[in-house]
Amino acid sequence: MQAKLPVLACTDPNTDVGKVIVDGGFGWWCESDNADKFVSTVKELLKRNFPSKSKEFEYLMLNYHSQVAAGIILKGVL
Repeated sequence: MQAKLPVLACTDPNTDVGKVIVDGGFGWWCESDNADKFVSTVKELLKRNFPSKSKEFEYLMLNYHSQVAAGIILKGVL
């Protein structure tokens, strides 16, 4: 996301990272225990033309910037 490139996540099915990436519209996700799905996902993304303006960095800044994280933490403390 920080590199302003689409994201390919291959993760444990119990994390929400894949859903965040797919719902955010800036990448692809598959479960880490499914090699066939990983191969098909890579083939799918290689066929795509990536837009010149990407959503990854904007999503990162809006949701994961240190000021956002600090605000969430402080809300829980105060």
